[in-house]
Order: sequence, then C-alpha cells, then structure tokens
Amino acid sequence: MLGRWGYLSKRDSLSLREKVASLNIELEEMQEKFGKRLVVDMKVGDPAPENEVARREYIARCAAFYKDVMETKSRQMISEINAVLGSVENSREFDLVLKGTLNALHLWRDWGEMCISEMLSYGEEEGGELEDEELQELKDKMLN
Repeated sequence: MLGRWGYLSKRDSLSLREKVASLNIELEEMQEKFGKRLVVDMKVGDPAPENEVARREYIARCAAFYKDVMETKSRQMISEINAVLGSVENSREFDLVLKGTLNALHLWRDWGEMCISEMLSYGEEEGGELEDEELQELKDKMLN
C-alpha cells in the first residue's frame, strides 16, 4: 500500500542497497584497472599572463597561430558541420551535438580575432616599436 505513495518496502530497499554496493565495487575495480580520471575544473580562468610584457608575447604567439593555422582550419570545419547539419536523417540529439560543436568553433574564431585585434593595438600605441610601414604591413597580413 505504501508503494503507491512512493515509499519502498524493506525488501526493495535492501535490494537497492545491494545493487548500489555492487556498482560501487564495480566502479572501484574499473578505477583500479583504468586509473582515476581527473575532473576538469569548469571555472578555469584565462591562461593569458597578467604581466604586460609576457601578455604581449602570448597574444602575439596566439594571433600568429590563429592566423597561420586555425583560421582556415576552423572555416573548413564549420563548413563540414554545416553540411552535416543540413541532413534530414540526423536525430535531434545529433543536431544538438553539431550545434554545440559549431558554437565552440565560432568561439575559437572570436578568440583568434580578438588576439589579432589586441596584437595590432599594441603596435598602434604611441611610442610603439613598429614604424608606420611595418604596422601597415602587419595589418595587411593579419586582417586579410
């Protein structure tokens, strides 16, 4: 009678406890066999250095990597995902995975473009290390 209201019988409760205990033992065995996996902290801060000189070097390296490698690769990957996303055979769950991946790629692109903008802003500062022609050459390379 109590089962109708969401209560468990003593027999059901014992059965569930045994099941949980056996699953805990199985989990421990799997952790011993495969090793414990570290959980990634979801609140990881920006890895860019706070020191101004180190940050400028970091941003320059990131902007160059984005421009040389990631810009064209991310564009190609976005194109491929958009093609797969247009398929009527996809399940709703698969479409959500694709959309999440597409969003992540766009975030990478935004980050790369932000690095390029920040790097160029360092060159435009008064007393910057670059001459006007060098700065214009850098802008042409990075923005085209």
